[in-house]
Formats: sequence, C-alpha cells, structure tokens
Amino acid sequence: MKILKWILGLLVGLAGIFAMFGGQKRAVIKKKIKENDKKIKRKTKEIANFKTGSAAMRASARDKQKVIDDMKKAKEHFKPKEVGADDAADFLKKYAKKKKGK
Repeated sequence: MKILKWILGLLVGLAGIFAMFGGQKRAVIKKKIKENDKKIKRKTKEIANFKTGSAAMRASARDKQKVIDDMKKAKEHFKPKEVGADDAADFLKKYAKKKKGK
C-alpha cells in the first residue's frame, strides 16, 4: 500500500510540473491568437475598402463612358438648321439690340 501511495504521489507531482509548463504555453498561444485576430480584422478592412473603392471607380467609369457614347450618338444624328441670309441678318439685329440695351 505504501508503494502505491508513493507511486500516486510521484504521478501527482509530475502532473503538477507539467501543468505549470502547459499553462505558460497556453498564455503564449492566446497572445498569438489575439495578434492574429488583429491582423485578420485589419486585412478585412483593407479588403472592404479596396472592394468599395474599386467598385465605385468602375461604376463612375461606366457612367462616364455612357455619357460619352450618348454625346457621340447625338453628334452623329445632329443636323444643323438650314438658315437663309435674311434669317441670319434678323438674328444679328436682335442680338445687337440686346447688347445695346445692357
């Protein structure tokens, strides 16, 4: 019986020593996990900013391209009015009167 108690005491002592060293490892592991979480959060924010920024730029580029295409179509289909000399002279007279009045 004494031998059994001695063996159990030895095992308990060894378990205590291992527990002390295991606890230190756990603290290191927790610290690394926290550091990794911070890095992950930072990277996800960067990715979100990149996605919204590049998407917004692409959308504005598409809108500008649509405006340019519309202007080109309007230019192709534009036909100037056929104005005679008399109409032009009347317009210039009205324009000159407006300028004098100011």
